[in-house]
Amino acid sequence: MGRLTRVALVLVALVGGGAGYYGGSGHLLTPQRAIAAEECQTFPETGKQVCGRFLEYWRANGGLAQQGLPLSDPFDERSDVNGQTYTVQYFERARFEYHPEHAETPFEVRLGLLGREQFLAKYPTGAPAGTGGGRCFAENGQCTDDRFFAYWQSHGGLAQQGLPLSDPFDERSNVNGQTYTVQYFERARFEYHPEHAGTAYEVLLGLLGREQIADPAPAPMPQPTPRPRATPQPTPEPELAPMPQPTPRPRATPQPTPEPELAPMPQPTPRPRATPQPTPEPELAPMPQPTPRPRATPQPTPESALDVEESAFLQRINAYRAEHGLRPLGVAAPLTAAADWLSRDMAAKGYFSHTDSLGRDPFQRMCAFGYCQETYKGENIAAGHAGADATFLQWKNSPGHNENMLNPNFTMIGIGRAPGGTYGWYWTTTFGGQ
Repeated sequence: MGRLTRVALVLVALVGGGAGYYGGSGHLLTPQRAIAAEECQTFPETGKQVCGRFLEYWRANGGLAQQGLPLSDPFDERSDVNGQTYTVQYFERARFEYHPEHAETPFEVRLGLLGREQFLAKYPTGAPAGTGGGRCFAENGQCTDDRFFAYWQSHGGLAQQGLPLSDPFDERSNVNGQTYTVQYFERARFEYHPEHAGTAYEVLLGLLGREQIADPAPAPMPQPTPRPRATPQPTPEPELAPMPQPTPRPRATPQPTPEPELAPMPQPTPRPRATPQPTPEPELAPMPQPTPRPRATPQPTPESALDVEESAFLQRINAYRAEHGLRPLGVAAPLTAAADWLSRDMAAKGYFSHTDSLGRDPFQRMCAFGYCQETYKGENIAAGHAGADATFLQWKNSPGHNENMLNPNFTMIGIGRAPGGTYGWYWTTTFGGQ
Protein backbone atom coordinates (compact mmCIF):
# COMPACT_ATOMS: atom_id res chain seq x y z
CA MET A 1 0.00 0.00 0.00
CA GLY A 2 1.31 3.46 -0.82
CA ARG A 3 2.10 5.83 1.99
CA LEU A 4 2.50 9.55 2.40
CA THR A 5 5.99 10.47 3.47
CA ARG A 6 7.65 13.80 4.16
CA VAL A 7 11.11 15.19 4.60
CA ALA A 8 12.45 18.60 5.47
CA LEU A 9 15.90 20.14 5.37
CA VAL A 10 17.76 23.09 6.80
CA LEU A 11 21.16 23.92 5.41
CA VAL A 12 23.35 26.94 6.03
CA ALA A 13 27.01 27.75 5.42
CA LEU A 14 29.79 28.56 7.84
CA VAL A 15 30.90 32.21 7.93
CA GLY A 16 33.18 32.84 5.00
CA GLY A 17 31.82 29.80 3.20
CA GLY A 18 29.58 31.63 0.77
CA ALA A 19 25.88 31.02 0.42
CA GLY A 20 23.68 28.33 1.92
CA TYR A 21 20.17 26.95 2.03
CA TYR A 22 17.44 27.27 4.61
CA GLY A 23 14.36 25.14 4.68
CA GLY A 24 13.13 22.43 2.42
CA SER A 25 12.52 25.02 -0.26
CA GLY A 26 16.22 25.27 -0.96
CA HIS A 27 15.98 29.05 -1.24
CA LEU A 28 19.46 30.53 -1.65
CA LEU A 29 20.45 33.01 1.02
CA THR A 30 23.36 35.42 0.92
CA PRO A 31 25.35 35.84 4.14
CA GLN A 32 25.29 39.39 5.40
CA ARG A 33 28.46 41.41 4.89
CA ALA A 34 30.24 43.14 7.73
CA ILE A 35 30.36 46.90 7.36
CA ALA A 36 33.06 49.16 8.73
CA ALA A 37 30.73 51.85 10.01
CA GLU A 38 26.97 51.89 10.48
CA GLU A 39 25.32 53.42 7.44
CA CYS A 40 21.92 55.12 7.67
CA GLN A 41 19.28 56.24 5.18
CA THR A 42 16.48 58.70 5.95
CA PHE A 43 13.16 58.26 4.13
CA PRO A 44 11.48 61.67 3.64
CA GLU A 45 8.12 60.01 2.94
CA THR A 46 7.81 58.95 6.61
CA GLY A 47 10.67 60.88 8.24
CA LYS A 48 12.10 57.59 9.57
CA GLN A 49 15.67 56.39 9.38
CA VAL A 50 16.97 52.86 8.72
CA CYS A 51 20.51 51.97 9.74
CA GLY A 52 23.12 49.24 9.85
CA ARG A 53 21.98 45.63 9.55
CA PHE A 54 18.34 46.60 9.02
CA LEU A 55 19.28 48.86 6.09
CA GLU A 56 21.52 46.18 4.62
CA TYR A 57 18.73 43.61 4.90
CA TRP A 58 16.14 46.00 3.40
CA ARG A 59 18.34 46.65 0.36
CA ALA A 60 19.18 42.97 -0.15
CA ASN A 61 15.60 41.72 0.10
CA GLY A 62 13.37 43.68 -2.23
CA GLY A 63 13.59 47.17 -0.71
CA LEU A 64 10.54 49.35 -1.21
CA ALA A 65 8.55 46.86 -3.33
CA GLN A 66 8.87 43.97 -0.91
CA GLN A 67 9.35 45.60 2.52
CA GLY A 68 7.86 49.06 2.08
CA LEU A 69 8.79 52.31 3.83
CA PRO A 70 9.89 52.39 7.49
CA LEU A 71 7.05 53.30 9.87
CA SER A 72 8.85 53.31 13.21
CA ASP A 73 12.25 53.77 14.76
CA PRO A 74 13.95 50.63 16.09
CA PHE A 75 12.64 49.70 19.56
CA ASP A 76 12.53 46.70 21.88
CA GLU A 77 9.52 44.39 21.62
CA ARG A 78 8.72 41.09 23.33
CA SER A 79 8.21 38.17 20.95
CA ASP A 80 4.97 36.19 21.19
CA VAL A 81 6.84 33.21 19.73
CA ASN A 82 9.42 32.59 22.47
CA GLY A 83 8.95 35.37 25.02
CA GLN A 84 12.35 36.91 24.24
CA THR A 85 12.83 40.65 23.69
CA TYR A 86 14.31 41.76 20.36
CA THR A 87 15.09 45.07 18.70
CA VAL A 88 12.50 45.49 15.94
CA GLN A 89 11.56 48.06 13.31
CA TYR A 90 8.23 48.17 11.50
CA PHE A 91 7.96 48.67 7.75
CA GLU A 92 4.79 48.92 5.67
CA ARG A 93 4.87 45.23 4.73
CA ALA A 94 7.09 43.64 7.38
CA ARG A 95 8.62 43.71 10.85
CA PHE A 96 12.40 43.39 11.01
CA GLU A 97 13.80 41.60 14.10
CA TYR A 98 17.44 41.67 15.15
CA HIS A 99 18.62 38.33 16.58
CA PRO A 100 21.98 38.78 18.35
CA GLU A 101 22.22 35.02 18.93
CA HIS A 102 22.78 34.68 15.18
CA ALA A 103 25.21 37.59 14.81
CA GLU A 104 27.36 37.41 11.67
CA THR A 105 25.10 34.78 10.05
CA PRO A 106 22.35 35.10 7.42
CA PHE A 107 19.80 34.93 10.25
CA GLU A 108 20.99 37.98 12.19
CA VAL A 109 17.95 39.88 10.84
CA ARG A 110 14.68 37.99 10.45
CA LEU A 111 11.17 38.93 9.43
CA GLY A 112 8.49 38.69 12.11
CA LEU A 113 5.46 36.41 11.67
CA LEU A 114 3.07 39.24 10.84
CA GLY A 115 1.04 37.07 8.47
CA ARG A 116 0.37 34.54 11.22
CA GLU A 117 -0.43 37.23 13.81
CA GLN A 118 -2.92 39.05 11.56
CA PHE A 119 -4.47 35.85 10.21
CA LEU A 120 -5.14 34.38 13.65
CA ALA A 121 -6.59 37.68 14.89
CA LYS A 122 -8.94 38.06 11.91
CA TYR A 123 -9.88 34.41 11.46
CA PRO A 124 -9.61 32.67 14.84
CA THR A 125 -11.71 29.72 13.64
CA GLY A 126 -10.18 29.40 10.19
CA ALA A 127 -10.24 31.27 6.91
CA PRO A 128 -13.27 31.48 4.62
CA ALA A 129 -13.62 28.80 1.94
CA GLY A 130 -11.03 29.31 -0.76
CA THR A 131 -10.06 28.11 -4.20
CA GLY A 132 -7.19 25.83 -3.19
CA GLY A 133 -4.58 25.14 -5.84
CA GLY A 134 -2.27 22.52 -7.24
CA ARG A 135 0.90 23.58 -5.42
CA CYS A 136 0.92 21.99 -1.97
CA PHE A 137 3.43 22.20 0.87
CA ALA A 138 4.45 19.02 2.69
CA GLU A 139 5.00 20.83 5.98
CA ASN A 140 1.31 21.57 6.56
CA GLY A 141 -0.61 20.25 3.55
CA GLN A 142 -1.70 23.79 2.58
CA CYS A 143 -1.93 24.55 -1.14
CA THR A 144 -1.58 27.60 -3.35
CA ASP A 145 -2.16 28.43 -7.01
CA ASP A 146 0.44 28.89 -9.75
CA ARG A 147 0.47 32.70 -9.59
CA PHE A 148 1.10 32.89 -5.86
CA PHE A 149 3.55 29.99 -5.94
CA ALA A 150 5.60 31.67 -8.68
CA TYR A 151 5.76 34.85 -6.57
CA TRP A 152 6.69 32.83 -3.44
CA GLN A 153 9.56 31.14 -5.29
CA SER A 154 10.94 34.33 -6.84
CA HIS A 155 10.61 36.53 -3.74
CA GLY A 156 12.48 34.77 -0.98
CA GLY A 157 10.45 31.60 -0.46
CA LEU A 158 10.42 30.22 3.06
CA ALA A 159 12.84 32.76 4.55
CA GLN A 160 10.92 35.82 3.32
CA GLN A 161 7.32 34.61 3.12
CA GLY A 162 7.04 31.51 5.30
CA LEU A 163 4.55 28.67 4.78
CA PRO A 164 0.96 29.26 3.58
CA LEU A 165 -1.68 29.40 6.33
CA SER A 166 -4.82 29.51 4.19
CA ASP A 167 -6.12 28.77 0.70
CA PRO A 168 -6.51 31.73 -1.65
CA PHE A 169 -9.84 33.47 -0.83
CA ASP A 170 -11.57 36.81 -1.36
CA GLU A 171 -11.01 39.59 1.19
CA ARG A 172 -11.98 43.26 1.24
CA SER A 173 -8.99 45.62 1.40
CA ASN A 174 -8.76 48.10 4.28
CA VAL A 175 -6.72 50.37 2.00
CA ASN A 176 -9.18 51.06 -0.86
CA GLY A 177 -12.30 49.01 -0.07
CA GLN A 178 -11.78 46.77 -3.12
CA THR A 179 -12.05 42.99 -2.91
CA TYR A 180 -8.99 40.95 -3.90
CA THR A 181 -8.03 37.29 -3.93
CA VAL A 182 -5.56 36.96 -1.05
CA GLN A 183 -3.61 34.21 0.68
CA TYR A 184 -2.01 34.43 4.11
CA PHE A 185 1.53 33.16 4.69
CA GLU A 186 3.44 33.16 7.97
CA ARG A 187 5.26 36.41 7.19
CA ALA A 188 3.08 38.01 4.52
CA ARG A 189 -0.30 38.32 2.79
CA PHE A 190 -0.28 37.84 -0.98
CA GLU A 191 -2.82 39.90 -2.96
CA TYR A 192 -3.77 39.30 -6.60
CA HIS A 193 -4.37 42.59 -8.46
CA PRO A 194 -6.10 41.88 -11.80
CA GLU A 195 -5.71 45.55 -12.76
CA HIS A 196 -1.98 44.85 -13.05
CA ALA A 197 -2.30 41.51 -14.84
CA GLY A 198 0.74 40.70 -16.95
CA THR A 199 3.01 43.10 -15.05
CA ALA A 200 5.45 42.74 -12.15
CA TYR A 201 2.70 44.12 -9.86
CA GLU A 202 0.10 41.42 -10.57
CA VAL A 203 0.86 39.97 -7.11
CA LEU A 204 1.59 42.43 -4.30
CA LEU A 205 2.28 42.01 -0.59
CA GLY A 206 -0.34 43.38 1.79
CA LEU A 207 0.52 46.24 4.15
CA LEU A 208 0.69 44.03 7.24
CA GLY A 209 3.23 46.22 9.04
CA ARG A 210 0.97 49.25 8.69
CA GLU A 211 -2.09 47.25 9.81
CA GLN A 212 -0.23 45.82 12.81
CA ILE A 213 0.82 49.25 14.05
CA ALA A 214 -2.64 50.71 13.48
CA ASP A 215 -4.48 47.83 15.16
CA PRO A 216 -2.38 44.99 16.62
CA ALA A 217 -5.54 43.01 17.47
CA PRO A 218 -8.10 43.51 14.69
CA ALA A 219 -11.67 42.35 15.25
CA PRO A 220 -12.31 38.85 13.93
CA MET A 221 -13.84 38.71 10.45
CA PRO A 222 -17.12 36.83 9.94
CA GLN A 223 -16.16 33.32 8.97
CA PRO A 224 -18.13 30.68 7.13
CA THR A 225 -17.65 27.03 7.91
CA PRO A 226 -14.30 25.95 6.49
CA ARG A 227 -14.70 23.98 3.28
CA PRO A 228 -13.95 20.26 3.28
CA ARG A 229 -10.38 19.54 2.24
CA ALA A 230 -9.53 17.07 -0.49
CA THR A 231 -8.16 13.80 0.82
CA PRO A 232 -4.41 13.73 0.19
CA GLN A 233 -2.99 11.04 -2.04
CA PRO A 234 -0.35 8.84 -0.45
CA THR A 235 3.17 8.82 -1.82
CA PRO A 236 4.25 5.47 -3.36
CA GLU A 237 6.31 3.11 -1.25
CA PRO A 238 9.52 4.12 -2.95
CA GLU A 239 9.74 7.38 -1.08
CA LEU A 240 9.99 10.62 -2.87
CA ALA A 241 12.94 12.88 -2.31
CA PRO A 242 12.03 15.29 0.50
CA MET A 243 10.66 18.54 -0.78
CA PRO A 244 9.28 21.40 1.38
CA GLN A 245 6.96 22.53 -1.37
CA PRO A 246 4.15 21.14 -3.40
CA THR A 247 3.19 17.68 -2.19
CA PRO A 248 -0.13 15.86 -1.99
CA ARG A 249 -2.47 16.89 0.83
CA PRO A 250 -2.21 14.67 3.93
CA ARG A 251 -4.29 11.43 3.84
CA ALA A 252 -5.57 9.16 6.49
CA THR A 253 -2.68 7.57 8.26
CA PRO A 254 -0.09 9.30 6.03
CA GLN A 255 3.55 8.73 6.56
CA PRO A 256 6.34 11.28 6.30
CA THR A 257 9.61 11.13 4.53
CA PRO A 258 12.87 11.41 6.49
CA GLU A 259 15.00 14.49 6.56
CA PRO A 260 18.78 14.75 6.27
CA GLU A 261 20.50 14.05 9.51
CA LEU A 262 22.87 16.18 11.49
CA ALA A 263 26.49 15.19 12.04
CA PRO A 264 26.94 12.76 14.93
CA MET A 265 28.11 14.23 18.20
CA PRO A 266 29.95 12.30 20.91
CA GLN A 267 27.52 11.45 23.69
CA PRO A 268 27.88 11.01 27.41
CA THR A 269 25.93 8.49 29.43
CA PRO A 270 23.31 6.65 27.46
CA ARG A 271 19.91 8.29 27.61
CA PRO A 272 16.77 6.25 28.30
CA ARG A 273 15.13 5.49 24.96
CA ALA A 274 11.46 5.23 24.31
CA THR A 275 9.87 2.83 21.89
CA PRO A 276 10.75 3.19 18.17
CA GLN A 277 10.30 6.60 16.75
CA PRO A 278 9.18 8.09 13.41
CA THR A 279 10.79 8.81 10.13
CA PRO A 280 13.61 11.41 10.02
CA GLU A 281 13.63 14.85 8.46
CA PRO A 282 16.41 16.46 6.46
CA GLU A 283 19.20 17.83 8.49
CA LEU A 284 20.29 21.37 8.86
CA ALA A 285 23.35 22.38 6.99
CA PRO A 286 26.19 24.08 8.81
CA MET A 287 25.27 27.57 10.00
CA PRO A 288 27.67 30.42 9.54
CA GLN A 289 29.57 30.59 12.79
CA PRO A 290 32.12 33.02 14.16
CA THR A 291 35.50 31.77 15.26
CA PRO A 292 34.75 28.94 17.67
CA ARG A 293 35.44 29.57 21.32
CA PRO A 294 37.51 27.02 23.19
CA ARG A 295 35.14 24.44 24.62
CA ALA A 296 35.15 21.07 26.23
CA THR A 297 34.86 18.13 23.85
CA PRO A 298 31.49 16.38 24.34
CA GLN A 299 31.76 12.85 25.71
CA PRO A 300 30.49 10.14 23.37
CA THR A 301 27.32 8.34 24.33
CA PRO A 302 27.35 4.53 23.99
CA GLU A 303 25.49 3.31 20.94
CA SER A 304 23.46 1.14 23.30
CA ALA A 305 21.51 4.30 24.17
CA LEU A 306 19.87 4.07 20.72
CA ASP A 307 17.06 1.65 19.96
CA VAL A 308 17.45 -1.09 17.36
CA GLU A 309 16.35 0.98 14.34
CA GLU A 310 18.29 4.07 15.43
CA SER A 311 21.43 1.92 15.82
CA ALA A 312 20.77 0.45 12.38
CA PHE A 313 20.53 3.95 10.95
CA LEU A 314 23.84 4.93 12.57
CA GLN A 315 25.52 1.91 10.98
CA ARG A 316 23.91 2.65 7.63
CA ILE A 317 24.97 6.31 7.48
CA ASN A 318 28.52 5.59 8.65
CA ALA A 319 28.91 2.83 6.05
CA TYR A 320 27.63 5.28 3.45
CA ARG A 321 30.12 7.92 4.57
CA ALA A 322 32.93 5.35 4.47
CA GLU A 323 32.06 4.60 0.83
CA HIS A 324 32.77 8.28 0.14
CA GLY A 325 36.01 8.41 2.12
CA LEU A 326 34.48 10.26 5.09
CA ARG A 327 35.03 9.56 8.78
CA PRO A 328 32.19 8.05 10.80
CA LEU A 329 29.88 10.14 12.94
CA GLY A 330 29.94 9.72 16.69
CA VAL A 331 26.79 9.77 18.80
CA ALA A 332 26.45 12.85 21.03
CA ALA A 333 24.10 12.94 24.01
CA PRO A 334 22.96 16.62 23.64
CA LEU A 335 22.23 16.15 19.94
CA THR A 336 20.39 12.90 20.55
CA ALA A 337 18.32 14.52 23.31
CA ALA A 338 17.39 17.38 20.96
CA ALA A 339 16.52 14.97 18.13
CA ASP A 340 14.47 12.71 20.38
CA TRP A 341 12.56 15.65 21.85
CA LEU A 342 11.60 17.06 18.45
CA SER A 343 10.42 13.68 17.12
CA ARG A 344 8.26 13.13 20.19
CA ASP A 345 6.90 16.68 20.07
CA MET A 346 5.93 16.38 16.39
CA ALA A 347 4.25 13.03 17.01
CA ALA A 348 2.37 14.28 20.07
CA LYS A 349 1.25 17.63 18.62
CA GLY A 350 0.67 16.70 15.00
CA TYR A 351 3.05 18.97 13.08
CA PHE A 352 6.07 18.48 10.82
CA SER A 353 8.56 21.33 10.96
CA HIS A 354 12.07 22.35 12.02
CA THR A 355 10.42 25.05 14.15
CA ASP A 356 9.11 23.29 17.24
CA SER A 357 5.98 23.91 19.31
CA LEU A 358 7.94 26.31 21.54
CA GLY A 359 8.92 28.45 18.54
CA ARG A 360 12.58 27.35 18.60
CA ASP A 361 14.64 26.77 15.47
CA PRO A 362 17.03 23.77 15.37
CA PHE A 363 20.00 25.75 16.64
CA GLN A 364 18.11 27.19 19.61
CA ARG A 365 16.81 23.71 20.39
CA MET A 366 20.29 22.15 20.25
CA CYS A 367 21.60 24.81 22.61
CA ALA A 368 18.68 24.22 25.00
CA PHE A 369 19.86 20.61 25.30
CA GLY A 370 23.47 21.65 25.93
CA TYR A 371 25.00 21.81 22.44
CA CYS A 372 25.84 25.51 22.10
CA GLN A 373 29.20 25.19 20.33
CA GLU A 374 29.98 27.64 17.56
CA THR A 375 30.48 25.14 14.76
CA TYR A 376 28.80 23.53 11.78
CA LYS A 377 25.31 22.32 12.64
CA GLY A 378 22.41 20.78 10.74
CA GLU A 379 19.16 18.89 11.08
CA ASN A 380 17.08 16.45 9.00
CA ILE A 381 13.53 15.40 9.73
CA ALA A 382 11.34 12.76 8.09
CA ALA A 383 8.06 11.04 8.70
CA GLY A 384 6.15 8.02 7.49
CA HIS A 385 8.46 5.07 8.12
CA ALA A 386 9.39 3.18 11.26
CA GLY A 387 12.49 1.52 9.81
CA ALA A 388 16.02 2.84 9.38
CA ASP A 389 16.47 1.62 5.79
CA ALA A 390 13.38 3.35 4.42
CA THR A 391 14.25 6.58 6.21
CA PHE A 392 17.85 6.45 5.02
CA LEU A 393 16.70 6.05 1.42
CA GLN A 394 14.33 9.00 1.75
CA TRP A 395 17.22 11.27 2.67
CA LYS A 396 19.66 9.68 0.25
CA ASN A 397 17.26 10.34 -2.64
CA SER A 398 16.94 14.02 -1.71
CA PRO A 399 19.97 16.08 -2.82
CA GLY A 400 19.84 18.46 0.15
CA HIS A 401 19.41 15.76 2.76
CA ASN A 402 22.02 13.59 1.09
CA GLU A 403 24.45 16.51 1.19
CA ASN A 404 23.98 16.74 4.94
CA MET A 405 24.62 13.03 5.41
CA LEU A 406 27.87 13.33 3.45
CA ASN A 407 28.98 16.68 4.87
CA PRO A 408 32.68 16.34 5.80
CA ASN A 409 32.35 19.10 8.42
CA PHE A 410 29.96 17.04 10.55
CA THR A 411 31.57 14.75 13.11
CA MET A 412 28.70 14.12 15.54
CA ILE A 413 25.10 12.99 15.24
CA GLY A 414 21.97 12.71 17.35
CA ILE A 415 19.20 10.30 16.30
CA GLY A 416 15.64 10.15 17.59
CA ARG A 417 12.43 8.57 16.30
CA ALA A 418 8.94 8.46 17.80
CA PRO A 419 5.59 6.85 16.92
CA GLY A 420 2.27 8.67 16.64
CA GLY A 421 0.75 11.66 14.89
CA THR A 422 -0.57 11.90 11.36
CA TYR A 423 2.29 10.05 9.71
CA GLY A 424 2.75 7.20 12.18
CA TRP A 425 6.49 7.72 12.74
CA TYR A 426 8.73 10.79 12.96
CA TRP A 427 12.54 10.81 12.66
CA THR A 428 15.01 13.57 13.48
CA THR A 429 18.77 13.57 13.01
CA THR A 430 20.85 16.47 14.31
CA PHE A 431 24.44 17.09 13.21
CA GLY A 432 27.35 19.00 14.70
CA GLY A 433 31.01 19.68 13.95
CA GLN A 434 34.15 19.69 16.06
